[in-house]
Amino acid sequence: MTQYVDKFKMNSGTYLFKDSEGRELIKQNKQELDATVKRIDKQLQDFMTDVDEKFSKLKDRKFILMTDSYGVDESVGGSSFSTLLEKMIPKSIYAYNWSVGGAGFGWDVDNVKSFLKIFNSNTASWSQDEKNSITDLYVFGGANDGNLLHASLATDSQIRSRLNDFLIRVRSVLPNCTIHLGFIGWYRKLDRFTYYNQAFHIWMDGDCDFINNLNWIMHNKDFINTSDNIHPNTTASKYLAKYIYKAILYGSINYIETFSDNKAVGYNGSYGYSVSIGHGRPYFEIQYVNNLCTICFQATGNSENYIELACTGLGQLGSYKNTPMFQIQNTPVGGYPIQGLTVPTIIYYENTWNTFPVNWFLYDGYINWGNDYPYAIAQVKRILIGFTTIHIDLTQA
Repeated sequence: MTQYVDKFKMNSGTYLFKDSEGRELIKQNKQELDATVKRIDKQLQDFMTDVDEKFSKLKDRKFILMTDSYGVDESVGGSSFSTLLEKMIPKSIYAYNWSVGGAGFGWDVDNVKSFLKIFNSNTASWSQDEKNSITDLYVFGGANDGNLLHASLATDSQIRSRLNDFLIRVRSVLPNCTIHLGFIGWYRKLDRFTYYNQAFHIWMDGDCDFINNLNWIMHNKDFINTSDNIHPNTTASKYLAKYIYKAILYGSINYIETFSDNKAVGYNGSYGYSVSIGHGRPYFEIQYVNNLCTICFQATGNSENYIELACTGLGQLGSYKNTPMFQIQNTPVGGYPIQGLTVPTIIYYENTWNTFPVNWFLYDGYINWGNDYPYAIAQVKRILIGFTTIHIDLTQA
């Protein structure tokens, strides 16, 4: 027979024990424990469902990955994205990794760095069964085609023609294969932006599956090796592996990252002047969605709707473009604008002030003065940027 305790005795006295409350406490603890177990079980089930879903998307596939030096470990100073993917995807699925430094579509077919030459060399001895087994071919790159255009080693029409020859050849050799292109090339210096943008559109126009938004991954000034301004570092390689893995699973990338409330600091570089952010605190949001990069920032932290910049040693402004004023830190943006936005800006110089329609834009991580007036504004003391929100559209177009 069950017996219940109704009191217990201690040196300090005898205490009543409300057995019904004890049983209720035990009951509540059991309910909480059961709820926790159910929650953990559901999380585990969701995880397993996600794993099953991903595996089901890959289990019947067998693919080739082709890329340039972005996928060569020695070029990035550690594990490249193509090597990292080998740890994420079974060898039976990720069957071939053809990473060749300098590879691109723009080379003549007899050049060992031509994607077509690389493909032909690797498949020359394949059996028909092996050819039939390949379901997908992924080509990631673009930097070298931009470099070829920059160096005038290939024209736009030549690269387009050689890309088309590559597609025709692959389809004739691999009858069950879907071809995917992902443009990931980037270069930090402005002198090559036009050529990289041109190469991006050549790839995008190819008669095959083009994976949107991968072109934004490298738009982070901290991802590029500063020694050559072109190769990804090991951090960038991890990001490349992360998003390329998603692209392989789901076929596209509709969203890259959102960075909010990034720190802003005034310019203090090699041009002989400095800028500090006084009144106001810029607030930033950066998004990459559907092949569009938008940066929004507004003055916050004060009742007046402006950002104040205090300038020291800024003897001249307006007679030249691209004067950096303040930097957006920790953004994924390399910083080459297609367009900025002109907003009323109050300039204090000497003992007076005036309002100018200043075009502000992003370049190399800095918000820059973008005008090229035929006259100079001398001895600038303060700048008041009066706007609520500005969108800088960095769409590659």
